[in-house]
Amino acid sequence: SAWNTGGLNNPATNSVGQSNTISVVNGGQWQAAGLVYLPGSYNTLLVNSGGLVELGGGLQLNGTADTVTNAGGILQFTSATPPLTISGTGAGVTLVSGTLAYRGVTNVDLNANAGGAGTVGAFTWAGVNTLRLNASTSTTVSAYTFANNLGAKNYAGLELVGGTNRLGNAIILDGSHGGTLLLSNTTAVIAGGVTLVGPVPVTSLATSTLAGMLSGGTSGALVKLGAGTLTLAAANTYAGATTVSNGTLELVTVASLGTNTLDISTAGAAQVKLSYAGIATNGGLTFDGVTQAGGTWGGTGSGAAHVDPVHFAAGPGKLFVLSAPPPVASFSAAPTNGVIPLAVTFTDTSTGAITNRWWDFGDGVTTNITATNVVHTYVFAGSATVTLIVSGPGGAGTNTQTTLIVIALAPPAPPVLLPDNGFSVDVGTGAATLTFTATNGYQYRITYKDNLLSTNAWQPVPPPADGWHTATNNEPMTISDPGATNSPHRFYRIEAR
Repeated sequence: SAWNTGGLNNPATNSVGQSNTISVVNGGQWQAAGLVYLPGSYNTLLVNSGGLVELGGGLQLNGTADTVTNAGGILQFTSATPPLTISGTGAGVTLVSGTLAYRGVTNVDLNANAGGAGTVGAFTWAGVNTLRLNASTSTTVSAYTFANNLGAKNYAGLELVGGTNRLGNAIILDGSHGGTLLLSNTTAVIAGGVTLVGPVPVTSLATSTLAGMLSGGTSGALVKLGAGTLTLAAANTYAGATTVSNGTLELVTVASLGTNTLDISTAGAAQVKLSYAGIATNGGLTFDGVTQAGGTWGGTGSGAAHVDPVHFAAGPGKLFVLSAPPPVASFSAAPTNGVIPLAVTFTDTSTGAITNRWWDFGDGVTTNITATNVVHTYVFAGSATVTLIVSGPGGAGTNTQTTLIVIALAPPAPPVLLPDNGFSVDVGTGAATLTFTATNGYQYRITYKDNLLSTNAWQPVPPPADGWHTATNNEPMTISDPGATNSPHRFYRIEAR
């Protein structure tokens, strides 16, 4: 059968009373649009196999030792606002087992009160929103999985708030699908540990401790958010990167930190506190993505080779950062040939940690830059051997490419006979004179034939023997041929190079 109500909320008359049981069994359904309020003690909400309870306004149990038992049914929340709660003001609420589902758009709180501990038993969270476990003293969660209709992964979020939240089984936080963990002034004891899939944001408000082991291999990465302190108390095995964006990340054991790189945000005023006595090792240290030198690092009182009170809080521990290998220099250039002026783009394709790039362009010009690309313009003809030296925390690497750039003079403008006196012949001697435009830096000569039908080669007009003259200052050039005196006719052409 189905029972539809607007809610149960009559604390003045205590209409529900105490020691009562509301049972939804054998395929029955109870849909309540408003708040279900059970003010008495020892009340029980039982959702048996096949039963469905949909609560639109939350569930509040106000007595002592109230129990919610979901034995194979579905306890589902549907309202959009406000955030729904299962709460108690007596000795706490016990949620024994079954499925919690949520179809609204806000979050769900399981709240224990200041007077006693809440106990949450085995259940499956099928909501798409954040499940919040709120323990003022101690909330014991014996076993649960995050289903979300997509397998046992938390694609939503988990918040652990206040006191000590004890989770009996392992959980999976899939950061690649929105999985997050928020800790607010709590100690989270997760007996089975937390598996990190992808970068998982863990936000700490106030001071919180994560006592369960963090695993996940190389894909598991931790991103510390929030202004509070997050303490990692266990020996963790995740091998992905660790990013501290805000607040403080405290490490209690030498194995608390993942073995991959650690990035600490200077902009976020983040710090790492090494509370252990000893030396931990990790694969690299960066500040806002900038690689730091190898060796030991720590805060005041650590005795490390690099004492950095900005990024490391005071503490006895040291972090040994493996030295980065020297970078391997390589680069490409385009274009590699052309005429002056020739603008060439050089692209650094080096690998490794790099903080500076020194370029020698082979024409007497050098530069120091941090950018990966640089444009240089060649203004003289010839060839250029280019060298790149890259340097970083691990040392320096050099790459030299011989005769990489070839620069030629631009083709000269075609010579043109001057309009006035461009060609003249001495009527007395028969000598011919040619005056024409010339481009600075190029050579010109006059060659001739007495018979255009002849297969003989064109002959240069001396002197010099090869006939070449170099132009200067873009001034017109004049060349005379005194040898034309005895020729009845002669044909000329102007050559340039």
